[in-house]
Amino acid sequence: MEKEELTEAEKKRAEVFNQIRTDLESQGYVCHEKILTPTYANTMSIVYMLPFAALMIVLYCIHNKVFSTKFDFKSTSIWVYEFRLFLSVLGMTACIFLHEFIHGIFFAIFAKNGWKSVSFGFNKAAFAPYCTTKETLTKKQYIIAAVMPTIVLGFALGTVAIFIGNVWFFAVTVVMVFGGGGDFIMIHNLLKIKSKGKDVLFFDHPTAIGSYFFVKETN
Repeated sequence: MEKEELTEAEKKRAEVFNQIRTDLESQGYVCHEKILTPTYANTMSIVYMLPFAALMIVLYCIHNKVFSTKFDFKSTSIWVYEFRLFLSVLGMTACIFLHEFIHGIFFAIFAKNGWKSVSFGFNKAAFAPYCTTKETLTKKQYIIAAVMPTIVLGFALGTVAIFIGNVWFFAVTVVMVFGGGGDFIMIHNLLKIKSKGKDVLFFDHPTAIGSYFFVKETN
């Protein structure tokens, strides 16, 4: 399969990365690459997040006594259902972009140059928007920036939806939990990196789904 040509934004990020890599390797860091294919990321996102989503659904059903409630679908117009479905799809779409914006907020907080080091785009292969930073982050910073969108849009809003008892709102939050699957895959990969006695820095992959990490022995 012919490799897809890089966009101008990807070329610029690749140039920035190459400069950072050169500087860090001159300081004794060793570069490692971790890439996820779109197919693997999309498939494993479901596997990783299914337990969380299942727990949320169980809690929703218990709190709102779903199994003991009789639904009268005839009492509600089909137009009402269609409108609620439209609002849910609209909410999901908005949350997908908000997910990336939350990444950007924390990248900007941790980056020395703030928002100047943050960029947004759209990955055609994964058919999804993305947010990336042009600076290296520590392990803790990278994990916080990766997990926050799911905490806010999935778990926090999901808790609100459970207590409100709005199934349409709740459905959006469950989708947002699954939407954080790729981030959780990356977090899992980062947690497997043994950093004791080492200086480890992370950098978003400039042209693919994944990241680079630079390791330097400190002992």
